[in-house]
Amino acid sequence: MNERAALWLAAAEAIEAGRDAAFATVARKRGSLPMASDAKMLVTVEGRRWGTVGGGCLEADVTAQALAAVESGQPAFVRHTLNADLVGDLALSCGGTVELFVEPLPRSGELAALCRAVGQGIQRRTPATVRI
Repeated sequence: MNERAALWLAAAEAIEAGRDAAFATVARKRGSLPMASDAKMLVTVEGRRWGTVGGGCLEADVTAQALAAVESGQPAFVRHTLNADLVGDLALSCGGTVELFVEPLPRSGELAALCRAVGQGIQRRTPATVRI
């Protein structure tokens, strides 16, 4: 299964099961960074993750921020600058800044239907239609 489809379907399943989760979505990036402009990650309170927003220490920090958003029930914009201070002196620094929108997923049948339709549309490579 396509990784992007799996992320959306996992979000639908988490919502339907009443498990708390959050999306972290790249909102803006500047400089050289290891993620796509449309990168997205799903984090559940059990610590499971689908998708990626860059990997490594950035992803660990974004996971913590996603869990904090679930705990507070409030979305947030977070900013990370990837430099030698963040990754250590390993010559792995990309030298860019990324802003992410972190949003807890409310327990909503409509949102679950939307996530499932998006996931199935990606999986089948067809447009998604949601009727609410």
